[in-house]
Amino acid sequence: MDEQKERYKAYIDRLCLMDDTFFNVCMDGYIAGMACILRIILALPELIVERVTVQETTENLYGRGVRFDAFVRAGKRRMNVEVQRDERGAQPERARFNSSMMDARELQKGEVVKELPETYVIFIMEKDVFGKGLPIYHVRRMIEETGEPFGDRTHIIYVNGEIQDETPLGRLMHDFFCQDAETMYYEELKQRAGFFKNEERGRVQMCKIMDEIRQAGFQYGMEHGMERDRLESLRTIMQTMKLSEEEAMNALLIPLEKRAKYKALLAQ
Repeated sequence: MDEQKERYKAYIDRLCLMDDTFFNVCMDGYIAGMACILRIILALPELIVERVTVQETTENLYGRGVRFDAFVRAGKRRMNVEVQRDERGAQPERARFNSSMMDARELQKGEVVKELPETYVIFIMEKDVFGKGLPIYHVRRMIEETGEPFGDRTHIIYVNGEIQDETPLGRLMHDFFCQDAETMYYEELKQRAGFFKNEERGRVQMCKIMDEIRQAGFQYGMEHGMERDRLESLRTIMQTMKLSEEEAMNALLIPLEKRAKYKALLAQ
């Protein structure tokens, strides 16, 4: 047990806001931190965030539902914020799907479509997925013949985590990749990350979360008669907990020397 705790602590030391697990823990209900992030990305310094929930699920009676990394209410705006290390997790179709699911959850029976809120799907990416060297990409519908905006009040935004310059957005991206909270620029993020990394109560909470993720993977294997099949456990917690391959293998305490084999199997 002590060895397991030490592994968890070493794992926590390596976490940053670009890791789904840590981002979700830090942002859950944390209005000040999310307001800091969104004011910079949207260039709206007066934006008021009213509510932040993470891993919020929206069901779909006719098909696949969606689980948002973070769902934000800010006045008449609704925002879905996703952190993605793998560009496959931020495909255009996913942005379209998430946007449509936000609309579906907001419009109640009897309401007119004019009452739909303004929506934002925001992907904070590890890499420059468009390869144009820009720090941020805004996607909006337009009328092709005139070049004028369509005006449906939907926004899709990709933030390029590779650019970490001295601009407000560049400094924000720097903070998203910081493993050491003390080197962060923005106080709201520094305090929150520091709590979970450096304070005993925060580290205990993180260890508990990691243990729950690990147990969820093992429980799946036992229920399906595959106690020794870590591959299925990996796939399950990657999907349900939205973890990367490395995060899932850390959670299941898979030895480093065996990880290349599992990565190859997962890619098949």
